[in-house]
Amino acid sequence: MNIQRIRIFDEMLDECYPVWKFGEQTFYPSQILGDCDPVAYELASSEYLDNLHQDGELPWCAGCNYPISKEEEYELAIYPHDGEPVHAKCGTE
Repeated sequence: MNIQRIRIFDEMLDECYPVWKFGEQTFYPSQILGDCDPVAYELASSEYLDNLHQDGELPWCAGCNYPISKEEEYELAIYPHDGEPVHAKCGTE
């Protein structure tokens, strides 16, 4: 899975759910879910990112089919003639 995609999902989990502390150890919700049930993590992250894309909150690169972050959208992405966003590195022109 793309690192950018993982970061977006992890940020959501860590903002929505409390951090767990056991003694001197601190565990974030994204870490707990990813380590304890990687299949559920993968399914939940894919569903979350698909929902963001359907709501128009997360544009996807037409070239590599990975999300384009807001920073990339303004700084790195290009828009070919058909109007679909593409990472600068995926640009076909």
